[in-house]
Amino acid sequence: MFKKIISIFSRDNKKSLSVDHVQPVTMRERERQVYDIEQLTSQKLYEKWLSKDKWLLHKEAIPLLFGLNPDAKRSDEYETDKVDELWIHAKDCVQKKLLHVVNPEQADNDWEVLPVDFYRWATVSRITVPAEFSTLMAFVMQVVKSENGSSYKRVEGAQDSNYQKHKEIVLGAAISLLVNAPEQCKNNDEFVIDNIARLIIENKKEWFGEDNLLLEKSEMITLINDYINLTKPVL
Repeated sequence: MFKKIISIFSRDNKKSLSVDHVQPVTMRERERQVYDIEQLTSQKLYEKWLSKDKWLLHKEAIPLLFGLNPDAKRSDEYETDKVDELWIHAKDCVQKKLLHVVNPEQADNDWEVLPVDFYRWATVSRITVPAEFSTLMAFVMQVVKSENGSSYKRVEGAQDSNYQKHKEIVLGAAISLLVNAPEQCKNNDEFVIDNIARLIIENKKEWFGEDNLLLEKSEMITLINDYINLTKPVL
């Protein structure tokens, strides 16, 4: 049987190397050469969990936001405190309808969220999101899945999904007005939420295009006020 030979060419001569002397490189070793170990671990964690349809808000979604594996036991008191603090904030947002759960009628420890809903809530709430989570989620949100494979199809249908989208746009529009037109948002040098909501409605085409605005003025005022009155931002 002929022995296979790998030829290595140099500028001046030709050398031959037997494959018997070539050390095989495993996929794991290649990954370690390209990626930082911590980054690779985080990447694989989110790849695993983003394949799931829903997450338990308390036991799965919130730990993932801190880069923690929900399946692992936590002995670090600091990590536990971070999760518990954000859990209190998340429950408050669910009650105020700022964070959507798919089964609000059940006990809070059994609340489930769709990954996309949870990610949007985290970004709107100014919560720091791990880079690997953000990158993968951005990809997932751009991919149009078939009906059988869709992990992110809202139970209530497109209308509810659009309503949630409009809420996000209202908050973004409010920030834009406060930054770019602060004087128009004031009465007697004080910011007035009613003025902000009115300006959003008057200029709705700037933010909503030809879509019919799904929030009433009173809903906008309540939404903006709820965010302003959050006890403190979670960082």
